[in-house]
Amino acid sequence: MARILDNSNLPRKKYGTEERIDWAKAVGCKIPFEYDGVKGNLTVLEHQKKNYIVVGYNKRKKRLRTNQLMEFKIRDLVLGSNQLLQKLDFSQIPRKNERYDWAHSAGCKIPFVFYETEGELQIISYQTVEGKGYLTLEYCGRRHRIRNINLLNGKIAKAIGFFKKEYQYKVGDHILEKSKDLTIIGQKYEASKGSPILRKLYYYHCNRCGYEGWVDEYSLCRYTRCCSHCAGKVALAGVDDIATEAPWMADFFQPKDRHLIYSLRKNSSYKIYPVCPNCGRIRETMFSIGTIYKLHSIGCPNCSDGTTYPEKFLTELFRQLKRKVLYHPSRRQLPWCKPYVYDFYCPKTNVIVEINGMHHYREVGHYSRSLAQVQAADRAKKALALQNGIPEQNYIQLDCRFSELNYIKESILQNKKFMAAFCFEESDICWEACEEATMTSNYWNIYRYKQEHPTATNKQIAEIFQVCKSTVTKALKKVMAEPKEEK
Repeated sequence: MARILDNSNLPRKKYGTEERIDWAKAVGCKIPFEYDGVKGNLTVLEHQKKNYIVVGYNKRKKRLRTNQLMEFKIRDLVLGSNQLLQKLDFSQIPRKNERYDWAHSAGCKIPFVFYETEGELQIISYQTVEGKGYLTLEYCGRRHRIRNINLLNGKIAKAIGFFKKEYQYKVGDHILEKSKDLTIIGQKYEASKGSPILRKLYYYHCNRCGYEGWVDEYSLCRYTRCCSHCAGKVALAGVDDIATEAPWMADFFQPKDRHLIYSLRKNSSYKIYPVCPNCGRIRETMFSIGTIYKLHSIGCPNCSDGTTYPEKFLTELFRQLKRKVLYHPSRRQLPWCKPYVYDFYCPKTNVIVEINGMHHYREVGHYSRSLAQVQAADRAKKALALQNGIPEQNYIQLDCRFSELNYIKESILQNKKFMAAFCFEESDICWEACEEATMTSNYWNIYRYKQEHPTATNKQIAEIFQVCKSTVTKALKKVMAEPKEEK
């Protein structure tokens, strides 16, 4: 059937050398059309931002883009069910209390006249889903499910096959667009969640990344990126999944969730109930996978030591260099440090190492202090250290904005003060061991050492782990205490 849209009477204006329709001045104009045998006039009722217009026809309205109008996407506006329906006879449906008794309507027939089609719809069955009634109708050997309220309102176009229900794409079709390169390799109908209505699904192969998966026809036609992998929704096993890019995260998954490490990315927003890789306690609070990757921890209430990724990384590095470096030296070890606490202090070489996270360089929403306050404290700490005998070249500030192995490794190797103070080569350090050390809890390691060496005193343990005695006492008290319920 013909589809004609006559826009010759619409106002125009020039865009450079090109003349286009001036939709802002077209409000109130009539647009003659012919659509699949239906003739009439569309009325431009309103012009909105981003090239949207509101078009009216026979007391119905539709909001669409101007290019959609030019592409004849007006079927639901022009060929509305109520306009084309001429007859729908419910006289055979049994009644109960002056209402239709759909529960006992199986086998009943509903004569209809729709557009140029005359026939009978036969009710096969009736069911209730979450308080909503659904009928299964049969017409010409084809079955269709519909809400009983929609049947009463005459919305039977899909039931009688007035609108095309064939797949828009066939198996073997190659879809090549700007951000889409897919090959259709399968099709199926599947009911939506909570509804018996079937959707048309396609099984596709992405020629760009190799991923294969299902997509519904609406998304395939509407969105520029239909491949779930290219859109960043899923991972490709063996390429960018958790098991490949961050295998250490597997220890945070419960056995029932372990399969997710092959289908999700390390920065996914999917949430799980993680398990502590040290003490085995399952958190009662859900964590997103991306948060676990960023923090390298779940803050276990039972054994967490509150030490950050860069701090654990540096602690292991100093251990490999066989340097006695104090972590958070106390006022007894560094009397003049009050009221500040420095990250690392090496008594032998009189070197201070400060670790600067992201909050030292820009505003961080979850941090309690502003950027100005943090930087003011940094300047005050450095001034205090220089006043108390720490040379300028021995006061080291490391850029640790990101808790990632490669970033911190490069930050250390490119810091001239650090390399001059500790004198080592890149090959002298097992960087993977530094990464592994960030996954363990110092409190848990202290507790395990105490279990293996029950006669060791807290002072001896403190010397081994290069922490103060009070930290050992606190670690043993926390881990050995009865687990508390999470709030």
